[in-house]
Amino acid sequence: MRFVAAPAHTYVEPASQPQLAGSWRSNKPWIATALCAVLIFLALAIGTALTSRPITDEGLFADPAYTLATKGYMGSPALRDNAHLLRIEERTYWIFPLDPVLQAAWYRLFGVGLFAMRSLSICFGLLGLAALFTLVERLSKDSKIASLAVALTALDYFYMYGNASGRMDVMCAALGYAGLASYVALRERNLVLAVLVSHTLIVTSGITHPNGFLYFMGLVFLMLYCDRRRINLRHVALAAVPYAVGASLWGWYILQDPLAFLAQIKANASDGGRFQGLRNPLLGFVREITVRYASAYGFEAHSFGHEGPIYLKVLALCAYMAGIIGALSISALRRKTEVRVILSLITIWFIYLGIFDGQKAYYYLVHFIPMYAALLAVFVSWLLLNRKLNSKAVLLPLSLVVAIQVGGVAYKISLNSYKNIYQPAVEYLKQNARGSRLINANIAFQFGLGFPNNLVDDSHLNETADYFVIDNEVAQRLKNSRTGNPSTYRHVTDMLESCYEKVYDLKSVEIYTLRKNTHSICEPAEKNSTGTVNGPR
Repeated sequence: MRFVAAPAHTYVEPASQPQLAGSWRSNKPWIATALCAVLIFLALAIGTALTSRPITDEGLFADPAYTLATKGYMGSPALRDNAHLLRIEERTYWIFPLDPVLQAAWYRLFGVGLFAMRSLSICFGLLGLAALFTLVERLSKDSKIASLAVALTALDYFYMYGNASGRMDVMCAALGYAGLASYVALRERNLVLAVLVSHTLIVTSGITHPNGFLYFMGLVFLMLYCDRRRINLRHVALAAVPYAVGASLWGWYILQDPLAFLAQIKANASDGGRFQGLRNPLLGFVREITVRYASAYGFEAHSFGHEGPIYLKVLALCAYMAGIIGALSISALRRKTEVRVILSLITIWFIYLGIFDGQKAYYYLVHFIPMYAALLAVFVSWLLLNRKLNSKAVLLPLSLVVAIQVGGVAYKISLNSYKNIYQPAVEYLKQNARGSRLINANIAFQFGLGFPNNLVDDSHLNETADYFVIDNEVAQRLKNSRTGNPSTYRHVTDMLESCYEKVYDLKSVEIYTLRKNTHSICEPAEKNSTGTVNGPR
């Protein structure tokens, strides 16, 4: 059964124009291009996973997974001194549960470690590419467009780099796209099965990260767009089953300590002005451009430890904008089902994040990039197959954009921040901090130190530690507290001046050790109660 809301599309070449060379009409070159792109993606994602230093978020998300895999409960002992995360050392509620559960299972199979964590993301990245191909191919009825969309996504800078991170954004996106793809793939053959499978996958996306709601909205839109005359109450009831199951399982875990759940969720929800777009939606939409996209595409400072012409990133944004403008300005493209669906999804998601996401973090772009790439693929395919421009005029600029993105990832791999920044500090701690009562460091140091019981991530120095490690992320937290929480800033600086001495300073990592015979006089009288969840979520 065809989509009822829009006519099925076929490419119609004007009779007055000469036929394009047969190679562009064959599916084989396009599919071969996609396969090559996926292989490059794998190589660069693995290379990045092996050479990039771990970040705070990776340590935060690995801590409960490690505890679950090795001790059978989902606590985060390295955050035990965080005053706002009630009983965090026993149960973790401030992040959604599927990611640490899958991580724990992964660790049991392949061992605990930074690459193990990141390899799980890479696997989900492959799932996301497969889902994108299915989604675009079924919407467009054209494997050439789907292949080009996969190639452009696989070689996108943020998609490659995001897949090499232990954050759960790629997992959330892959499961969400799999939900959308399964619906369009199954709907004509078995609508009941399509509803059940797609909503089950959307539930898994939603219990991975709150941004799974993007895909819930997307699936509801697809169902109404494609099958509003076929959907009835039976389908709605069936769709509700996965949500009831997911809510029951999560609810069972929440009921083990509802007070801790409320406290932790409240602490995370209040972090970073998440919902400021609700108070001023117009400002939220403006900040989407001036913060999220500006920071991602080279209009702000370099990320720590990197240099180079980051302004070249804007070329990728220009290419995506060309795809959007082309799809909107050409009437033949505006009428196509895939264009209407993709533009609608982008609009819905942009409005939602504009209002409900106050942090405007660049890594949420992983949800949009496949859609941008798909629109660009539609536009490029139309130009090539209808000979609107010489093929070189289309492919050379596109190849340049791809080469810059691939080169950017390759350059970051060459910097090897894991070996040159992270590992030397880890080795110093291994050699000098053995037997320490307490090591206060970025939670990301757990990977190198083997998840020791005496490591705590407490940049407020609520408890006197034998060693206090300040890397770039901890330094940024302290810098933020200088204006946001002056009393905490004064407390930390006073402690460093009176009770600690610097023993290590290399490539923006400083290590301080407690001076001899000062432990008793430097122990705080009472713990500072200003702890919050560190970093964006």
